[in-house]
Amino acid sequence: MQKSNALNLTDVVAGYYKPTAASIAFSLALLSQLLGPDPDHILDDPLLQDRVDDALQKANIALPLVFQWETKQRLELMRRTGANDADNLTDRAVTSLYNAADNFRSMGPDAPLYKTADNLINLIMPQGVKPITSQRYENQYATINIILSLLDGPGKPAVEALNLQPFVEHLRDLNQQYGQSLTSTGNTGITYNEVQQATLTAQEAYALVILTIWTRFPFEQDRTLRNKLLAPIHEQNGRFRQHYARKSTPPRVDPQTGEFSDEEEDTLASGILTPLPINNQNLYPNLPGGFPDESHPN
Repeated sequence: MQKSNALNLTDVVAGYYKPTAASIAFSLALLSQLLGPDPDHILDDPLLQDRVDDALQKANIALPLVFQWETKQRLELMRRTGANDADNLTDRAVTSLYNAADNFRSMGPDAPLYKTADNLINLIMPQGVKPITSQRYENQYATINIILSLLDGPGKPAVEALNLQPFVEHLRDLNQQYGQSLTSTGNTGITYNEVQQATLTAQEAYALVILTIWTRFPFEQDRTLRNKLLAPIHEQNGRFRQHYARKSTPPRVDPQTGEFSDEEEDTLASGILTPLPINNQNLYPNLPGGFPDESHPN
């Protein structure tokens, strides 16, 4: 059987790695210069220009979402670290308050302030310290606020009688800091699904640009023009190939320069950031075939 020379789009798309939104923005900005009024312009093709513009727009929508997600993940680590420190201090303050009141009970039922201390403890911590200090951060913060309101209300006479004001104010100050550690870093409100959808939308538009170039310029006589148009994409794709030969996590890409950063402390592999929905799979991982053009960098 004679082998067909027809363009196999399955083979075309199988050679491209999933780019990050930043990589899409960089490579398509360069491609756009080849299509527009720029001095480097080599082609007038309204359809291709429209698809490049569409992919660029979608990449530029994804970029700030990716940045917000990465920032949120960094802040989440900071929040957990700060909250853990504040949690430990607050735990000690709760324990100190309990022990200070319990000291009066340790004198025995005949001691003058035994009943006052016993009533106060039963009001604010009837089951002791552990049910409070073993709660999740937000729950413990809320529980301590309830305790403080009881100490400012029905428990206030006992606090004054037992001279526990320094313990109460110390707990109040630490719980305020505790609350700040839980909220001051802020929550952008962005979700992983939003970032994933925006990124995948940009990747699909990017794939359409690649397919448009190949289908509009599929023949051997088109090779020179096709390779010029694909050069910015192939340059980035080659970088992804080299990167994924060393690492399994996505690189950080500068959308202005196209430079990759795969330093351990600056990548999603460091544990600071949660991996985005960009991986080392090809654009269409289930399709067979290799890169169909010799201009692709090894």
